Amino acid sequence: QLVKKSYDMVKDHPVNLKRIEEGEPPANIIIPRGAGEVPVVESLNEKYEVNSACIAETGLIMGIGRFAGMDIIEMDDVTGGIDTNLYNIRDTIIDQVKNSDHDFFLINIDGADEAGHDGQIKEKKEFLNEKKLGILVAVFLGLTTLLVAWAGWIGSLHSGIQAINFTKSNNLAAEGNSEYNVSAQIYISDLFTWNTILNLQTDLEAAREKGNMDEVKVIETKIQKIKDSSCSPKLLEAISSTNLKEETSSPFDEEEFTNSYFENAKELLDESQEVMEEGKEDNLRGDSYQLVSVIYSLVLFLLGIVGILKDLQSRKIVFIFSVGILIFGIIYMLTIPMPTGFDITSFFKFK
Repeated sequence: QLVKKSYDMVKDHPVNLKRIEEGEPPANIIIPRGAGEVPVVESLNEKYEVNSACIAETGLIMGIGRFAGMDIIEMDDVTGGIDTNLYNIRDTIIDQVKNSDHDFFLINIDGADEAGHDGQIKEKKEFLNEKKLGILVAVFLGLTTLLVAWAGWIGSLHSGIQAINFTKSNNLAAEGNSEYNVSAQIYISDLFTWNTILNLQTDLEAAREKGNMDEVKVIETKIQKIKDSSCSPKLLEAISSTNLKEETSSPFDEEEFTNSYFENAKELLDESQEVMEEGKEDNLRGDSYQLVSVIYSLVLFLLGIVGILKDLQSRKIVFIFSVGILIFGIIYMLTIPMPTGFDITSFFKFK
């Protein structure tokens, strides 16, 4: 009855007649919406023991929040329609979640709903697309932040292994050089001993030819003492397999025999070099992960720009570009070998 009576009251009002005359639609009816008595509602905070707040654009939702005993958070440049400032809403929500002592929020963003009431299908779709893009940006910001942390962690593991390998390589090199010096001393001593024994053997043969058995015994005793006191096991083995005569060729003329003195030193030095190369590889991989971190940081920068731009098309272009760079960074990261012996489950084992 009220609606019908309002029509009869205003349809012939001078303002409406003028609007009709000018081709404007008349304001010829009053439709009350949401009318009713102010309810008595138990405070939401007291009933559920929370500290609640309402973040909304329209008076209807803020009124409901106020009746429920919520704190009403005011925002600038919000309309409740598709022209509302979503960035202010976003910033208000983030600020309240981070900095306020509220632990429950009623949040209402009304643009899509209002566009639906007005039959604005295209505008509603664009508004929802903008909201979807905002959600996607938030998701990719979180994902990229995790990837930055992952790349930094793996890069630090590579750097740690590189330092360990360099230290191990230096220790092996020092041990190998020390072993080489000892081997060189044994080699020179054995070479001198070989020549001494060979000279005594020549004297021994001469004494035997002369039949001077006393001299033979003396020389044999000297040779045995030298073998017992001065020969290395390696030289003793060479002597036992050789007929010691003046024309006997020296085992030191054989490269294989000479190299045998330095086998242990060579193994240590070769291992030192291998470990050093592993350290260089880890250093290179650590640098590669640093580059990956830079790529991910660029993605974060671009996603931040998406949040600043106002034009939806420009935001989409920058977002797609940032996602492309992110995919490239992930593919590049997957080509880099993990640290030697890496086992992520080992970090979750507790004693």
